[in-house]
This record gives sequence, structure tokens and C-alpha cells, in this order.
Amino acid sequence: MKFSLERPGGYSIHSYAVGEIVLHAEGPVAADAAVEVLEPGLQRVRGPLLLTAERLITGWAPRSVAELSAAHLEPALALEPALILLGTGAHQHFPPAEILALPQQRGIGMEIMATAEACRTFNILVAEGRPVVAALMMIEAG
Repeated sequence: MKFSLERPGGYSIHSYAVGEIVLHAEGPVAADAAVEVLEPGLQRVRGPLLLTAERLITGWAPRSVAELSAAHLEPALALEPALILLGTGAHQHFPPAEILALPQQRGIGMEIMATAEACRTFNILVAEGRPVVAALMMIEAG
């Protein structure tokens, strides 16, 4: 699905589909094998990622909630957001309680949702200037 909002600069999500997320990106593109430049200002990422309004981290390890560990959340927690949006693929899947507790123990909120909903919510929160991290797993075919 493709959608747009007014962008405050930095990163926002342009569209998502099976196996990819396309980002609006202001400024230079970091050399990263996981990022394909489609045209100026648009980058395609194929694989799990962490995203803030200012930063893209590719190569995030978990491809599914079943693979998610506490260690996988550490890079998102280190960014000190007010909220982490965990996009779990085509459907909402909740991780174990001990993983859900980690952000709460640090005073950080965490919402679990399908990746499509996490993408839309990320753009809204970024447009509002909220400190948010999207931890996104890809939508798989099937």
C-alpha cells in the first residue's frame, strides 16, 4: 500500500509491500547493501529494520516474533524513544511477556501490531514530532 503525509524531514514511510518497505529519506544515503535507492528521496529496504525520524538501522536480526529475543530490543531501547512500535509482519503476534516487560522497565512504551499498521502509525507519530522507533519485520508472502 502506498500513502503520504506531509513530511517534517528525515525519514518517513512511503509504502510497504510483501518483503519491502520504501522510505522517504531526506539528505544523503548511507552506503548499505540492504538499501536500494529508487530515485532521489526514495529508498527501498528488504529486511527487518529499526527506524526513527532521523535514523535507519538495517540488518535487524529477527525475521519473526518467534526469533525475537531481549537482545534484539536493545538497539531500539538504546535510542531512548518514548514508544517502540513493533511491526510483526502480516499479522499481529505478541512476543513473550519477558520481552514485553523490557521497555516498560525503562519507562518506554511498546505497541505490538502488524507491520502495515506500524508503518502508518509511525508516520503519524513522526509528523507529530514524537520520539518513536519502528522495529519492523517484513510482511511475508502467503
